[in-house]
Amino acid sequence: IQVHDTSLIRCHIFYNRQYIYFRLQKAGATKSLFSKEALEFIYQASEGIPRRINSICDLCLLDASNAQIALINSAIAKKVIQEV
Repeated sequence: IQVHDTSLIRCHIFYNRQYIYFRLQKAGATKSLFSKEALEFIYQASEGIPRRINSICDLCLLDASNAQIALINSAIAKKVIQEV
């Protein structure tokens, strides 16, 4: 069986964090931009689906940038998740 839609593959919470860190590093980040609590909210809301993880993280980064906040905390993650 081949999976053509990678959004169907779910990540465990550990791999969810590693996935986000990997994507941030590829974008040039040198440190984590998400608090542990924010990552947990993102995992729960995304159900570990990479496409959802990407969407939520993108919106969190945009929201934090607009507010000039360096670390995305659980409040930002909750706000974004409620808006999605």
